[in-house]
Amino acid sequence: ATSGRTVIATIHQPASQIFDTFDTLLLMHKGQVAYFGPAHAAVKHFAAVGVTCPPHFNPADFLIQTLMEEAEHGGEIDFVQKWSEVR
Repeated sequence: ATSGRTVIATIHQPASQIFDTFDTLLLMHKGQVAYFGPAHAAVKHFAAVGVTCPPHFNPADFLIQTLMEEAEHGGEIDFVQKWSEVR
């Protein structure tokens, strides 16, 4: 990436140390964008729409778990809609 190239990688549930190295994060939910932007701002975005990451919790685990629970149990927050409202 430092040489002007775009690097795309998918990592399922990365350790928090690896997550901290991400520049940009794309989270998909039911085939649509639920978040796209700076990785360090994703947890803040989710807090703004009503889901708070517990202290000392791996942010990657929190984000994946939050989206999975919504998909499986039909939670109260439509993350795709919330993302479209803030862009």
